[in-house]
Amino acid sequence: MFGTSSGPVLWSALHPGGNPLIRPSDRRQARFTAVLIALALLAGPFMAAYAFSYHATLTDRAETQQDDRYRVDAVLLEDAPATRTGGATAFQMPRQSAALAEWSTQDRARHVGVIPVAGGTSAGEAVTIWVDSDGNRTTAPLSVGQTAAASVLVALGTWLMFVAALAGIYLLLCVRLDHDRYAEWEREWRKLDERRT
Repeated sequence: MFGTSSGPVLWSALHPGGNPLIRPSDRRQARFTAVLIALALLAGPFMAAYAFSYHATLTDRAETQQDDRYRVDAVLLEDAPATRTGGATAFQMPRQSAALAEWSTQDRARHVGVIPVAGGTSAGEAVTIWVDSDGNRTTAPLSVGQTAAASVLVALGTWLMFVAALAGIYLLLCVRLDHDRYAEWEREWRKLDERRT
């Protein structure tokens, strides 16, 4: 009933002594709707606190990664296979490929491995990569923007899942109340038929 109704209709169902046409089941649905809306709104501050906590965790992880990771130049030992491009244009980014390369770490240890490069890159060319304290290739450390974006997305996603769960509960309630209303209408029609006969 209240899925497409306006706020005044909900208020009328909640207000004692309101519209006499509103049934007791409508009032129960209105009260339940108000509770669910309140829960969804009250969850906001908790999600904000969770976002700040998660951001602090990611910030600590980013600082650890920044202390542990650094960039080096890896020299290709072979040509990177050229990738096929269908309908290439002047604005198309080069397709990603991979090739064997070697690099040296801060302790001058030599490492060899396969790294991602643009397709068609020639042997002998240098490509900057990130490595960890052991010299193994890794990803770039988390940036400030990434930690902030991840915190917002996680908190928002958690809140949306909570709201979706509330919506599911509301739909189940509506199904139950509609079943009771149909049964009540059926009883009223039967009483009316009995009076006519």
